[in-house]
Amino acid sequence: MRLNRLADNYQIDIIHTANLWSNYYAWQMGRSLNVPIISHVRSVLNPQRVHKYLFNKFDRIIAISWRMKESLVSGGVP
Repeated sequence: MRLNRLADNYQIDIIHTANLWSNYYAWQMGRSLNVPIISHVRSVLNPQRVHKYLFNKFDRIIAISWRMKESLVSGGVP
């Protein structure tokens, strides 16, 4: 709730994560504030565990390499 108030006070237009573990909080904030959510993926993920990080709920995903993109796509991220 504190993050939501902070984002609302500063009139946040977009939420960007660069850490997989913050994806859940970013998704909650983006959903409650109705702003786009973007995640930056810097590590290769096991395709069977991709769903754990909620990437399918984000507006955009930035993969820093083809290998990382392939693991996301194999895990079901469009």
